[in-house]
Amino acid sequence: MMIGRVIAVVGPSGVGKDCVMADLAQACPDLQIVHRAIALTSGLGAEDHLFVTVTEFFRVAEQGAFCLHWTAHRLSYGTPPEIRSCTESDESFLINLPRAVLATVDLVIPKLVALRLSASGNALAHRLAGRGRGPPEEF
Repeated sequence: MMIGRVIAVVGPSGVGKDCVMADLAQACPDLQIVHRAIALTSGLGAEDHLFVTVTEFFRVAEQGAFCLHWTAHRLSYGTPPEIRSCTESDESFLINLPRAVLATVDLVIPKLVALRLSASGNALAHRLAGRGRGPPEEF
């Protein structure tokens, strides 16, 4: 029996976490991508996510409906509660997480594995410039 796991893909903004996750999920169909809830302007960014308003996001977060939630770069993110129990099943998940959450995530998601990505400063600046989310120095 295969044991489920959560693989957190981490790295700076613009490094290509979502692209790497999509490629991994295509190569390994048993890996499921966790779609985060993001409180932001609809249509901003290329990531496949569940759009929620800022008001709705904080109402849901207050009710404990997210496994994890955080704010980064003026955006709020939340993960679905189902990933808490993946190590009790044979399901495996890929999730885009911020580096700062890794320090405490093992309290919520046991046996988490981190895949850290990096890129040159020039490559990151170029990718971030095309996002329209603000100056690259903010990311």
